[in-house]
Amino acid sequence: MPRFLRTALLLTAALPAGAAAQQTDYRAAIVSAQPTRYEPAACGIKSGHFKVGSGATYLSTATVNAANRSRLLGDAERVLLEAIQDNGQAENAAAWYYLGRVYLLRADVVGADSAFSKAEALAPACKDEILGFRRATALALREPAGLLLQAEKNDSALTVYRLAAVIDPGSATAVMEVGTLFELGNQPDSAIVYFRKAANIGGDDRSSALARQRLASMFAQSDQVDSAAVYYGQMISGAQASGDNDGRNSATMSLAMVFYNAKRYQEAIPLLRAHIGYRPDAGSARQYLAAAYLEIGQVDSADMVLREGGTAAGGAGPDTSSANYFINRGAAHYQANEQAKAAEDFEAALTQEPNNRVALRNLAATYYGLHNAPKLAEVAGRIVALEPLSETARRFQNQGYLWTNQRDQLERLSNELDALPANLEDLKLQVSGANVTLSGTATGRSGKTPAGAAAPATAVALVFEFLDAAGNVVTTVSATLPALQAGVSSPFSVSATGQGITDWRYRIR
Repeated sequence: MPRFLRTALLLTAALPAGAAAQQTDYRAAIVSAQPTRYEPAACGIKSGHFKVGSGATYLSTATVNAANRSRLLGDAERVLLEAIQDNGQAENAAAWYYLGRVYLLRADVVGADSAFSKAEALAPACKDEILGFRRATALALREPAGLLLQAEKNDSALTVYRLAAVIDPGSATAVMEVGTLFELGNQPDSAIVYFRKAANIGGDDRSSALARQRLASMFAQSDQVDSAAVYYGQMISGAQASGDNDGRNSATMSLAMVFYNAKRYQEAIPLLRAHIGYRPDAGSARQYLAAAYLEIGQVDSADMVLREGGTAAGGAGPDTSSANYFINRGAAHYQANEQAKAAEDFEAALTQEPNNRVALRNLAATYYGLHNAPKLAEVAGRIVALEPLSETARRFQNQGYLWTNQRDQLERLSNELDALPANLEDLKLQVSGANVTLSGTATGRSGKTPAGAAAPATAVALVFEFLDAAGNVVTTVSATLPALQAGVSSPFSVSATGQGITDWRYRIR
């Protein structure tokens, strides 16, 4: 089976366009993310002091009195601080809670984080409610940050992303975005600081996983072998825990190559053996394992490895003209940080099978790493043509046009990405005779209209075409992806019947 590469993609917000795209005022974005109608704390805390109650009243009035909002918020801040500093209310969770909300309406993210942190410590029952304010604010900051990035104002974008990370420190996404910008700005030490924070947030968060991947890759590229091994080890453990065999296999091979390239053959050998156990058809792993045995003088072991793979004396060897051969060899080049050679092999695979998804995705990841913008846009566009709900492919495509400064194309594609109601990726085709099932997971997205307004969750009508080896349509099946709220995932599958089905594609009806 050919190998997918695991790569990190810039996790900036989609780059919106149109009338709303001119809004890069992050302070206004913070304020607009707050509730338009005042609601008292729902977590059971009481004001407990007349000045705290007065602060809440000023806050309530400010939400409906735009003309006097600035004065009212100033009064709210003043009486709440007086209560805390002069009237013995420093241990009153409500004082800090309402102060945090006041600071958000004044676009003071640092002050809000400090006040909310004190409220959370004093009233743990309020943590979830406060998290709602934190997350809404961080999400709102991503739009102006993305617009600043589109305008190539990277320093300003970094400032806004850092504010998102401050107000929502438990979000690996916000922290990862800061690290990514530092990495793109050629500040690897700063990038590593934020990637480590994102990785340590843990859980199943996709951004935490991406942070571990970036750390492993960055340490490997800088020959910090032991540090790379830590994060590849975490990737292996995480993949095993979640049943992600592709992820486990890829991380195992990557770690093996880190040790091999460092000439630490004794440590590379068990990993290469494990990878071959997972993937008996992994010809490149056998070659490296045999070479590792030769390096430590175990000629018989090297010969046995090659014989097991049918490549020793008299063996038939692998089919060196197949797409799978080029994909696996390209993956080995990629893991060895030989990206130009990897691109050549993935291109060779596509000459054999033009729609091979593994080759296409690996090639896009490789061109992203090489910063080959025209090729990245082209290859990502080919994936989008096959899978229009692939968010990763669309982000790769946008990145290619951003790097080449093709504004018209970028605006059109950014609008399409913004409007995308769901992300549907990593679909797997299971074939049993004439019966096939295509299955995966769909995840709802925060869609937007061209004007920048939030789009409601909507169902998506899809038409799947199942193809034979020559690319001919065997049968067509219609399916509907249900309306999914942002962040909500749902299993998705579609079945078909037909002789000779080996591939598929779909379009939005």
